[in-house]
Amino acid sequence: MSSTNAQPWVPNEFVVVRPHLAVVMAELNGLPQPIHPRCEVSSFLDLVLVSIDNVERAALQINGALGQGSRCDCRQAQPEHAIDRVIRAIRESCRQRYGGWVPVVGKNRTLDGVHTSQHVGIGGTAYPSCPDDVRIGDLSRGGSADRVTVGILDTGFWPHPQLKGRFLMGEPELYLPAADRYPHTAGHSTFVAGVVLQNSPDVDLRIRSVIDAAGGTATAWDVANEMVQLARSVDVLNLSLACSTDDGEEPLVLARAIEFIGVDTIIVAAAGNHGGMIQRSDPRAPMSAAAPIWPAASSRVVAVGAHGRNGERAQFSPEVPWVDLSAPGEDVDSLYLEGMVTFEARQGEPPQSDVRFDGFARWSGTSFAAAAATGAIARRIRPGTNPRQALREVLALPRGNPEGVWGHQLASGGGD
Repeated sequence: MSSTNAQPWVPNEFVVVRPHLAVVMAELNGLPQPIHPRCEVSSFLDLVLVSIDNVERAALQINGALGQGSRCDCRQAQPEHAIDRVIRAIRESCRQRYGGWVPVVGKNRTLDGVHTSQHVGIGGTAYPSCPDDVRIGDLSRGGSADRVTVGILDTGFWPHPQLKGRFLMGEPELYLPAADRYPHTAGHSTFVAGVVLQNSPDVDLRIRSVIDAAGGTATAWDVANEMVQLARSVDVLNLSLACSTDDGEEPLVLARAIEFIGVDTIIVAAAGNHGGMIQRSDPRAPMSAAAPIWPAASSRVVAVGAHGRNGERAQFSPEVPWVDLSAPGEDVDSLYLEGMVTFEARQGEPPQSDVRFDGFARWSGTSFAAAAATGAIARRIRPGTNPRQALREVLALPRGNPEGVWGHQLASGGGD
């Protein structure tokens, strides 16, 4: 997995569509001092990840070269990061050379497991808890003969005994390694899997590790590649992860992945936990409560917000028009790790002692609302009903139905 930093993107990488690589490399290779960019091609996305070791030097050179005889002053009033200056200079140089045409280039964003966004001054339950009254029933039973398959992109997986025989996982490294203590984020994938199965007991799971269990982050490049690969073998793809952008535009690499996934695979994503946000206090957090969260805000993706046990929208769940479904997301009970769990200290929150979990937990967030909606859709896929028909059935569910999942517009009073 590529390295990340405090900014919501990788500081020395950008992505370009493969047909435009030659013109972009010509701009970089034509600089007075060679910068030797490295390229990683994705055949799944038809994109190229370009890495520059000394991105500051590249930014100074490329902007200086463009400034000679340019009709555009590339210097901005506000300071820019080096990778922004490189991308902007490439676009402006091509715009002037080719009559306004620019190559398709974008940053390699980082994504957070959306449970981490909840820590940004919005209330709610910041960490999983292990109350004595957690009850979820038996999830270990086998499925039907015609099993539907659900894909989960998340953290490494803790193989809970209740999930024996319920998931397909080829690579041993996807399991969490044994440890004396686990970060609380490490149990996210196991928790999500438990929620899916509570809502659709007969499905098989395909789980892929793409989020760093300790930091709760991934790069858009890694996520997008795994999305396209995993989507080929599943009926519903669950994405309890998210990112935001300063300009509100969809990240190039995620848009490309969604474009390449067939329409018969339903993509479900968490809408984010920034609904009560007032100001930006975390560099990885969205700018406001109305900020679009990706990939959930994509028109091809089923975005899921959260409500509590009373059916009212959870405070942390955004109230925005691109949310499609509402599902239980407050005080959700599910499977979790066994062992000691340590909690990362966060700004504005009191320190918390390590806690021993016994394989079950209670947690809040749109991550788990998305998992519930994924299960509700998967349960309706049966002989004669394809995934898209199953989705339409769930979107039509009225607010307050016993299942607890319903169309968002109906939930907010519209659509009648």
